[in-house]
Amino acid sequence: MNFEEALSAAGGFSRFQLWLTVLLLVPRLVLPWHLMVNNFISATPHHRCRLPDSPTAAPLDNGSGPAETWGGQPPWRDDDEEGLSACSLREAAGTNASESPLRNSSEAVPCPSGWEYDRRQFTETVVTQWDLVCEHKALNHLSLTLFMAGVMLGSLVFGYLSDRYGRRNALLGSYVLNAVTGTAAAWAPSFSSFTAMRFLLGVSLSGIIVNTLSLSVEWLDQGHRTFAGTSGGFAWSTGNMALGLLAYLLRGWQQLQLVVTSPIYFCILTWWFIPESPRWLLVRGRAREAHRNLSLCARINGRTKFGSEVTVEARGWHGSIFFVVK
Repeated sequence: MNFEEALSAAGGFSRFQLWLTVLLLVPRLVLPWHLMVNNFISATPHHRCRLPDSPTAAPLDNGSGPAETWGGQPPWRDDDEEGLSACSLREAAGTNASESPLRNSSEAVPCPSGWEYDRRQFTETVVTQWDLVCEHKALNHLSLTLFMAGVMLGSLVFGYLSDRYGRRNALLGSYVLNAVTGTAAAWAPSFSSFTAMRFLLGVSLSGIIVNTLSLSVEWLDQGHRTFAGTSGGFAWSTGNMALGLLAYLLRGWQQLQLVVTSPIYFCILTWWFIPESPRWLLVRGRAREAHRNLSLCARINGRTKFGSEVTVEARGWHGSIFFVVK
């Protein structure tokens, strides 16, 4: 009999399929956390030039009105707002050059003492930790670009690995890569290492997306495959809503990064209970293993006579993702 008939004999859509769907919904629930968390961990708060502590320094004009002294506080600004307090300062006219740390210059000077940030909304972000503002703000956008490049590359890499070594093995690889890079990103000692970890994290996300969906669909009959997509979409939406609550409760980027990564360790444990796709096994000519997995499905679904009554013929096509571009 063909595979659809064998799957129907094993119970069709029953307890096993529901159990497997739940196990594969957990990673689908947290996928949007990684994809959307950049909105919070890389947020750019209002900022201004940090003023030297010296009480005798010359008064400065920040371009927003009357001259202010070093002891005063320029208003909070964004990089794209008018005025100079966000990215630079300039010396007021008539200042004693010998007392001014900026010397006798009437032109805008980049913040000589760095920046300070409005921490009322976020206690710490990637931007505040590595000062990714003003002339360095493009680096923040670069990090997101490389992350999405990793997602694109991962779809190719894990698409091939999934066809070559199996959905289950590729899923484990993406789980482990996600756990390692997600945790390492939270403890990155530099912005470059953080960006590298986020790039690899993006690669792992595609592996999770490709293989959880493949395993879900390939264990379902044709009449219930839309269930996999619908339930996955529900989990995705729920994850998006939950992320907002997490970001509200956790105002530091490192804590938030660790929390959105932590569920993947649970997913690694659940991997041991996820059988390989029998469709893939049949395509690879491994009919005995496919029959064993279908027997497990039948046993959980209450079909005790499946093993002695049903045989599955193997199919011999050995294609891969690269077949579509040949």
